[in-house]
Amino acid sequence: MLPTTTSSGAFPDSASLQGGFPSFAFTPNPYAAGPSSQNTLHGGSADPNSVELFRANIQMAQEDVLRVQELAKRALDDLQNAYSPGRTPTQADADMAALRQSLEHLATLLRQSGVGGLPLLSDPNAVPPSEEALLNITNRTLQEEYEKQKRAQEGASIVANRLGHQTQR
Repeated sequence: MLPTTTSSGAFPDSASLQGGFPSFAFTPNPYAAGPSSQNTLHGGSADPNSVELFRANIQMAQEDVLRVQELAKRALDDLQNAYSPGRTPTQADADMAALRQSLEHLATLLRQSGVGGLPLLSDPNAVPPSEEALLNITNRTLQEEYEKQKRAQEGASIVANRLGHQTQR
């Protein structure tokens, strides 16, 4: 017998409980199918380099980030209160699946639209950092990475010199 779901397609109804275990079917992922072209995000007719499309992609990314944050909060709440009365494992499973699906959609959107290369602000109403601030952050990060790689290289050369010195004896 196929599992039945409520009209939303996400949670099982009482008729789907078989053998004491709930079973349910998820609605198909609307973002899973289709070509990976950037133009498919907005019907394929828009110029991929237009300012309007870029703004729309940023808006979509911000909405998706907020949705992922909300789903993550729900999933965390489900995990923290898993053994509380009135909580079911299927509820937590459904929230985790919705979070996973939203994360996959957000990653696809960021990758295909080019918005993923931009810094995400935690507050949509926050003032974005200036170019100078972004340049300072980038320079500091690059300097830290350079110093880290330099220390690793120096450590490797010391080890190589010690090993080379021991083999000559």
